[in-house]
Amino acid sequence: MIEAIFGDGASIVSGAFWQQLIQFWELIVMVCRFLWDLLKLLSGA
Repeated sequence: MIEAIFGDGASIVSGAFWQQLIQFWELIVMVCRFLWDLLKLLSGA
């Protein structure tokens, strides 16, 4: 559907953008989980 609206060139850019956004989001989640586990470890829970 996106390809039909924007054409082939834009869909490649859009796909790369979403891929980068997903990887960035996964990095944020990993860092937050690490910090949360570190906080639990240091608090002695």
